[in-house]
Amino acid sequence: TRCNFEIVFTDLVMPPGPDGMEVLKIAKQFHPSSYVVVMTGYSSIETAIESIRRGAFDYLTKPFKLAQIDIIVNRILEYFAMLDDNKRLSAKLAVINERSTTIDSRLERIEFLLCSLVAKVPT
Repeated sequence: TRCNFEIVFTDLVMPPGPDGMEVLKIAKQFHPSSYVVVMTGYSSIETAIESIRRGAFDYLTKPFKLAQIDIIVNRILEYFAMLDDNKRLSAKLAVINERSTTIDSRLERIEFLLCSLVAKVPT
């Protein structure tokens, strides 16, 4: 069985085994909507840019404070909330658009009937 993780924290260097870039690649390959945070004690501008380019949500250098993790997780949770709001508002918009189409067609019918009545009135 395969597990889907919404948030993945990975170290850039993890001997032996896959490194953080490989974990990032696999996470994004199997669960593209996952949020991957790459952590490292061997930071460089190049690895930070590469991590973000490959889809990392954030790049965290060691040593870090627990408050930094809290900030990152809160940003991700806020993003989840925005996505939920977006889905909810999109659904409402679809209903409104459908109703608007119905109202427009009824209005056209009323205008047609009104014009027909006006045409029948003797002058």
